Amino acid sequence: MEYVVGVDAGGTKTSAALYDEEGRTLFEARTGHGNMTVNPDAAILNIVTAAAECVGACPGPDNLHIIVGAAGISAEGNAQALAAAFKARLPNSPVRIEGDAILALYALTKGRDGILVISGTGTIAHGKYNGVQHRIGGWGHILGDEGSGYQIARLAFTNVTREYDSGTGYGLMSRMLMEKFNGDINVMIKYVYAASKSEIAGFLPMVDQAAAGGDETAAALLNDAGLYLAGLAEILWRRLGYTGQATVVYKGGVIEKSAPVRRAFVNALPPEKFLVSPESAPSELGAYYMHFDKAANHSY
Repeated sequence: MEYVVGVDAGGTKTSAALYDEEGRTLFEARTGHGNMTVNPDAAILNIVTAAAECVGACPGPDNLHIIVGAAGISAEGNAQALAAAFKARLPNSPVRIEGDAILALYALTKGRDGILVISGTGTIAHGKYNGVQHRIGGWGHILGDEGSGYQIARLAFTNVTREYDSGTGYGLMSRMLMEKFNGDINVMIKYVYAASKSEIAGFLPMVDQAAAGGDETAAALLNDAGLYLAGLAEILWRRLGYTGQATVVYKGGVIEKSAPVRRAFVNALPPEKFLVSPESAPSELGAYYMHFDKAANHSY
C-alpha cells in the first residue's frame, strides 16, 4: 500500500493530510502560516511540523511520499531551504515541492485538465492541458495581484483620497471607510501605510456592502476585478493550446465570497471556451491526484 501526504501551505495556515491509495483521509494536521515570503523560518517550521504529524500517523511510512504546495515558493532560495528542512527532519520520506496553485488545481479538477483562478489576498492562475502546465500572475502586490482583495481595497482607499482632494464630498463607500477612522483622513493614511496586505484586504466586505447600497465606484471596482480574473483564464486557454472547452475552477476568499466579483468573472467567460465548475475541495487533496496520476512528473 502506498501513502501520500499533501501539505497546503498558505498565507494564514498550513493544512496537511495523509491519504492511502484509495484516496481515504487517514489523518489531518493544522499549523500556522506557510507563506515562504513572510517570516520564512516560521513558515518552514509550520510546514515541516504539519507533514511530520501526518508521517507519524502513517501505517506504512516506508512507502510514503510527501507533496507540498507552498505560497511564495518560487522566490529565490525558498524551495532549497524548505527541502533542506525536510531532509533534516524527515530524511526517509521523499518530498516534492510545488507552488500552492498547482496543488489546488489538481484537487479541484481531480487531476484532470483544467484552469484554476485564485483570488484572495493576492491572485494567480494555473492550468494544465495535454501534459503541459503553465502559470500566470502571482507577482505580488507591487508588480501584480490585480483582482485581489488587497488591490480592490487599496483602490477603495485611493478613491477616498481623490474624493477628499476634489472637495465635492464623499460617496457611500468612502463614508463607510472613513467611519472606521472617525472621519480623519490623516488617521486613515497612517493606518494604510502601516497595515499588512491581509489587513488592507480585510476591508473588501465593506466594498461589497457599498456596492450593494448603490455606490457605483464600489460596483465598478468589483466588476473590474471579475473581468481581470476572467482575463487570466482567457490567457491560459490560449497559452496552453486549448481548442475546445476548458474546465475552469476557482478558489480564494474574494472570488468565493464576493458575489459581484464571481458574477462578473463567470459572465465574462465565453461558454464555447469555458465550463465553470463550482467544485470545492481542500488543496492538500491535490497531492493524492498528483502522486497517483500516471501522466504526472513524479520528481521527488
